[in-house]
Amino acid sequence: MDKFIATLNDQGRTILKFLEKTLDGVPKSRIERLFRSKDVKINDKRISDKKTIINEGDEIVVYGVRFAFVEREKVKPTFKVIFEDDNILVVEKPEGIVVHGETECLDNQVLSYLNFVKKDSFIPSHIGRIDKGTSGIMLYGKNYQAVRMLNDATDHFDKYYIAISTLEEDKELKVKIFHDEENQKEAISEKFGKECHTIFKVLGNSKVEAKIITGRKHQIRASLEFLGHPIKGDWKYEGTKAGRVYLHSHKLVLNGLEGELAYLNGKVLISKVPF
Repeated sequence: MDKFIATLNDQGRTILKFLEKTLDGVPKSRIERLFRSKDVKINDKRISDKKTIINEGDEIVVYGVRFAFVEREKVKPTFKVIFEDDNILVVEKPEGIVVHGETECLDNQVLSYLNFVKKDSFIPSHIGRIDKGTSGIMLYGKNYQAVRMLNDATDHFDKYYIAISTLEEDKELKVKIFHDEENQKEAISEKFGKECHTIFKVLGNSKVEAKIITGRKHQIRASLEFLGHPIKGDWKYEGTKAGRVYLHSHKLVLNGLEGELAYLNGKVLISKVPF
């Protein structure tokens, strides 16, 4: 038997999501079985409904599983901090670092920087992500409520990138984007796929600003290839070979936030272009 007291970071989660996030190393199939056998109690009441919402202070008892919080290896941060307060952390990701999935990834670097020790179902999380070859702004939520509200508002954020491209005139591109399975990349179509909207502004010295209205995978890269002006170094999207992909997440303006994060509306976050 294991007993947990729900924290503020747990409040609002379903009991299923709470257990998936809390029981390190326990397979999801085993967690599902807990509900069928009614081996979960909330405040002394056995629970079979996986969608039951938990609240701060709830006592949660789980029978029949064994687990331990996984101690994460410390990873030396390679990023620069742009802004930090009690709710968010904004960092500048270097080129060549993946956001998630590797030992030295940005997520693990952030956890090390925050000296994070898991105490409940929450782990600080990135809001959106950028490619390994792209540098620049990455936003993290430092508590569950912040992550939830940031994800809810992300479509209202203004997101600007700088690329090196041969594009010669300003262009607003409204097209469709889809996954090209044969070539294992994203591709632009005028007929089918997901809506893809980008505003390009030529800055001079081969620099192009891209404001993304939609947030599709490889949106800027595929759009500039479609226009015949691929990003320098982006060989996957027909760009010339270079030491890196010349794409940088340059500016983020926070908007559309409510409640406890409303104070961040209008916050402008800048990352200096390294090329």
